[in-house]
Amino acid sequence: TYKVEGKDFRNISCTFGPEDAPLMVMGAHYDVHYNNNPGADDNASGVAGVLELARLVAALKPRLAHRLEFVAYTLEEQPHFNSQSMGSQVHAARLIKNKVPLKLMVSVEMIGYFRDEPGTQRFPLAFLKPLYPDRGNFIGVVGQLLERGAVKRVKALMQGASPLPVYSLNAPAFLPEAGFSDHKSYWDVGLPAVMITDTAFLRNPNYHKPTDTPDTLDYARMADVVRGLYKVATEY
Repeated sequence: TYKVEGKDFRNISCTFGPEDAPLMVMGAHYDVHYNNNPGADDNASGVAGVLELARLVAALKPRLAHRLEFVAYTLEEQPHFNSQSMGSQVHAARLIKNKVPLKLMVSVEMIGYFRDEPGTQRFPLAFLKPLYPDRGNFIGVVGQLLERGAVKRVKALMQGASPLPVYSLNAPAFLPEAGFSDHKSYWDVGLPAVMITDTAFLRNPNYHKPTDTPDTLDYARMADVVRGLYKVATEY
């Protein structure tokens, strides 16, 4: 628990695996954008994915080579985004302070909106358009330009778990959209992190609107994302 403007806020987490091993973090923010936004994709979909991953690990008891922490973060949305008030900023700062070796942080940011129609996927820069499908029927893995190994490994594990197409991007620093979630809190302090996303407003027309409702989500493909993330959580 920590205070922002005199009010208490908290991240919620659970951990599995050997306590003396390097840490892997998988997290999703549980706050929603204001203005009467139900936040089904942003980011109830991510929170549901993290909860299901924790349930699977607890039930299946896989042998883990690392410590695994699942986190639900508070205060990702504006006006707190990119500030020290963010739950992920607080979490990342604590890892640095306690000198915890971090294997990887995975931000689960909007994993529920998929479309098969042509023209349903947009891109922040024109040069990206020929490199990716124009149909919003895939899940994305986003990392920094120098995180090629982490992105490649996460992508391969997810591709091996389900038929859902997985595309990746090692983003240059001049692409701010690549940092629009909790993983950026870890990038900012030099820790390795990637984002798993349906690409948010580049695909979902309901982003930050009252129409971001549960009936707009594709639960079968969400389950495929979770299958992929389970392999990442247990085999990375």
